[in-house]
Amino acid sequence: MRPTRVDVINAATSVTASEVRACVRALQTQIERDFAPVWGLNADLRCVAPNGRPRAGAWQLVLLPSRSADCGYHELTNEGNPLGKVFLEEASKCRSGWTSTASHELLELLANPATTFGVMVEDRARGQRVYNYEVCDACQDDRFTYKIDGVPVSDFVYPAWFEPWREEGSARFDHRRKLSGPFEVPEGCYAEFFDVRRQVWLANWGGKVAPRLNVYGVNDRGGSRLVLRTKRRGEWDRSEPKTPGSKFARTRSGHRK
Repeated sequence: MRPTRVDVINAATSVTASEVRACVRALQTQIERDFAPVWGLNADLRCVAPNGRPRAGAWQLVLLPSRSADCGYHELTNEGNPLGKVFLEEASKCRSGWTSTASHELLELLANPATTFGVMVEDRARGQRVYNYEVCDACQDDRFTYKIDGVPVSDFVYPAWFEPWREEGSARFDHRRKLSGPFEVPEGCYAEFFDVRRQVWLANWGGKVAPRLNVYGVNDRGGSRLVLRTKRRGEWDRSEPKTPGSKFARTRSGHRK
């Protein structure tokens, strides 16, 4: 498989260059050792200094200081390529720290960069539901994280989690073996799905289904994945250069802890 080039950019002062490098090494190991063999998706990660220039055409994961309603989310670079953002002030409040959010955003960026992949589920009681391929949400709680060389990283689901015919306990549903069946959502985690009959996005929060959280309005600049699903890809916002030559800008929202 040809690795996707992803540049990790530290645009904050709250973490040092050495901390970012340690995180990137752990993420590279996680992708190559744990994620790629399962999902068939690999990545070539590279650290970029705050004033450095990302590789042309590379996807980006940017560490930002700005506080957000959430810890991180996805939108587009100003070249139109996938972009993940991690808001360190909020992400650092998690018991596992900001690195697990970086892992969460990176894995979901690789698995479903445009939020266009999903699976249709037939439910006799509720009708048809479409689950998006969000690979970390259903096991995002801090208690499911694990460490690589001392760096906390996010758990992630396996393809079997999206396969409704699977019997409970019949397969490996997530990397840490914490989930026992398809579409299981433990406390502290969530999974979003589209109710075809009702034509509405819903969220399963630890077993409790509620309308999706519209954190920002449809016309808001925020790039929450919930908001992105209400827009055509051509309507997605691209990051505005923060400084001359920069590929990213401040913004808001997406991964919830």
